[in-house]
Amino acid sequence: FIEQLPSIRETIRNATFFAIDCEFTGLASDRTIFPFDTPEEVYLKMVENSPHYIIIQFGLCAFRVEPQEAGKEKEGEEAKDTEPRVSYKCFNFFCYPKGRTNVFSCQGESMRFLADNGFDFNRLFREGLSYANEIDEQRYRADLRERQVSRAATILAAAEEESNDEEPKADVNAIPVPVELQQQLDDTAESIEEFLQSDRPELIVGKGNAFQRKLIYQLIEQRFQRKVSTSTVSLENNQKAIKVERKRTYEEEQAFDDQRRARENEDLETSIGMSLVLQELSKARKLIIGHNMLLDLFYVLRQFFKPLPADYQEFKRITKEYFPLLLDTKYLCTNAEIKVNVNSSVLAHVYDAVSQPPFSIPTVHPELPDHQYSVDDEKKHEAGYDAYLTGLCFLGLVSRFKVNLLQLHKDTTLRHYMNRIFITRLNDVNYIYLNGKE
Repeated sequence: FIEQLPSIRETIRNATFFAIDCEFTGLASDRTIFPFDTPEEVYLKMVENSPHYIIIQFGLCAFRVEPQEAGKEKEGEEAKDTEPRVSYKCFNFFCYPKGRTNVFSCQGESMRFLADNGFDFNRLFREGLSYANEIDEQRYRADLRERQVSRAATILAAAEEESNDEEPKADVNAIPVPVELQQQLDDTAESIEEFLQSDRPELIVGKGNAFQRKLIYQLIEQRFQRKVSTSTVSLENNQKAIKVERKRTYEEEQAFDDQRRARENEDLETSIGMSLVLQELSKARKLIIGHNMLLDLFYVLRQFFKPLPADYQEFKRITKEYFPLLLDTKYLCTNAEIKVNVNSSVLAHVYDAVSQPPFSIPTVHPELPDHQYSVDDEKKHEAGYDAYLTGLCFLGLVSRFKVNLLQLHKDTTLRHYMNRIFITRLNDVNYIYLNGKE
């Protein structure tokens, strides 16, 4: 993921608009929502009654619109009238929280639904990207900075002490060694002595639990501080151990610490994981399309950014802060002209409708074979495919208004549908308007 992140970021920066879709471990119950509730009441009920379900698959389809001349120059294609060239690149991210403290809820029916539709749970558990909201990310970064600064100070102090002729002072806070572990420490000390007499480059010790390793570190500091350098390593079975090497110079210790910092920084980026993609998507400040996207938006904000506020107006404010341009194709389907030909707003039904006149879906070109989908090879309820299909539906729907795809955010017809998020089950005002009062 870290290796692909620069390419993902570049795709986001070069895109014209995006389509998204999510798969969840459960859906917030709509049984408490009544037909004549206000949008604010619906939001407050969702915040209050939503268990801690999470997004486990995030689909992102980045569409790029260019003047036809640019596409013609690139591929030598003949221009088709004056239509712009539309290309796309899709991503299907699995998201899974790492660590023992991360707990989430599952809804039996939702999990069974995903299983029935071929969801790859093995891939989710083994390869799913971790994530962190803003609060957790700040804590992770602060903790790492503190550890790295402390380690640098320790290296400097050790170098200064090394330059003195005085023997290291006994540590008054030393941990007493339990009787049953004394033999293990004696054997470890003997192994280190033998290592120092040999020509081996390193020695692995401390293949025990964390407390045993702590005692071994204490032993090394007391008896071998000026003779060896140590570091923690992970063995093939993920067991932690201590690597012992001959004492490094201050310059070598600094170089070693620089390498360790680089690994730690990369591990931190991996821990933040999927959140880095969402942060880049937020920074792009471009149009994001979703279909019936209230829950997608609800969970994205909560999982990758910050807890949802209890205040409805604050929810609108932070949503626009992160995603200033949103369009829900479910709400777009309420347009009177569109409803004449689109009888159902179910995503697959919308696609079937806009695939026929008076609608027209432009040809979309995959940018890379590994990031493409096809409606001839349906992968329903795979987030990446549904995001792709949502993008096609959007292109088909807006063809009814002869929208200029190069100037989407300026179109006067679309402006009426921007930042209006559809709410199911409401008879009166059936949307949340992020720009103001409904």
